[in-house]
Amino acid sequence: MHGEELSQADESTLYHHFESKAGIEYGEVLRGAGSILWVGSLGKVEDDRFEEGTLALGRALTDSPAGIVLGGDALLHILRRHELVPESAEFVSATGSAVALLKDGDLPGLTVLRQASNSTRTRW
Repeated sequence: MHGEELSQADESTLYHHFESKAGIEYGEVLRGAGSILWVGSLGKVEDDRFEEGTLALGRALTDSPAGIVLGGDALLHILRRHELVPESAEFVSATGSAVALLKDGDLPGLTVLRQASNSTRTRW
């Protein structure tokens, strides 16, 4: 294929292979984890051709003893549709804010609440 464009079918096959492999490899890494925060699917799961990576990771976590927190509408939809939601999983909404809190350690709204005159909290 040197110098030729990939057909849509070829591109789909390559992406599917990459996505499946990534999901399996991530699953292997996470099998020994004590806590897992999974926000968002691994690819365009709205298209059935591209859901295998997310499903592979979901299958790897169904029996995990880890504390699992899941977030993201597309992720929750596909895991529920394939009955791959771990029984012990918790769910988070406002995933962008949740990730920002974990990454940055604070959110502007929490700062305002802590500074309020009637606040008794110094940490959230």
